[in-house]
Amino acid sequence: MKPDLSHNESGDFETSKELVDRVLAMLMKRRWWFIFSVIVVLGATVVITRHQPRIYAAHGSVYIDRTPPRILSGVNEVVNLGASGYFGAKAYYEAQKKIMKSRGLAQIVVNRLGIANDKHFLGLDKPGLKLSAEQISEVIAKADPASMLASRIRVAMAESSMIAEVTIEDTDPEFARDLVNATMESYRDRNLEIKRRATRDAFRDLRGVLTQMERKKDNTESSLLEFETKHDLSENRLKAVNERILRLHKRQLEVQQNRFHSA
Repeated sequence: MKPDLSHNESGDFETSKELVDRVLAMLMKRRWWFIFSVIVVLGATVVITRHQPRIYAAHGSVYIDRTPPRILSGVNEVVNLGASGYFGAKAYYEAQKKIMKSRGLAQIVVNRLGIANDKHFLGLDKPGLKLSAEQISEVIAKADPASMLASRIRVAMAESSMIAEVTIEDTDPEFARDLVNATMESYRDRNLEIKRRATRDAFRDLRGVLTQMERKKDNTESSLLEFETKHDLSENRLKAVNERILRLHKRQLEVQQNRFHSA
């Protein structure tokens, strides 16, 4: 025989309904307090938002070239400075992203823009921040502008794209734009310097090879001249020997022809 659960289910339903009714009654009783709380929270949010400085994001795109520098036209370089294959390309792009976010490149940007002691860049111009001249000098002396900038650089790149997007945020939109432009220019100049250095090194190596070949040529010519002098192989002597060989060869042909006719 199955137990009768109708009474329990009905009791649970009534209990839930009573609980909902009590909650609604409590809300209605304190509705003005609830509305006031919502208004206070919204008002505080608006006030805080208005007093917070706006953050602007500047974006820039950089084309990453994996082609190694061409030092000799029409000749394939022995060493490939780029990367081949899917995993090789992925590793190369990851390395380039790290370079763009590195402290070394950030230091170049800081030097290029001259912002090592810039109060805005160091955050010393925030509203309400009151520091004495001595305190400002101390902050500037202890600051690490390159690390500060490197931590603000964001680099994003699509999986199959050779375009990297550089983003830097700042409260000053023009300053953010200058930081992005200087970062991209510094990265470009760094790559150009690497290619120029590779070309200079290759040119120096080729000059060394050319010098060695010229030295070997001079040594060979000296040895040949010494041999000719030792064995009296001057130009007149060689000419006389060649003429004698030709006469002997001609005499040999005549003898062979006479033998043929005699037979």
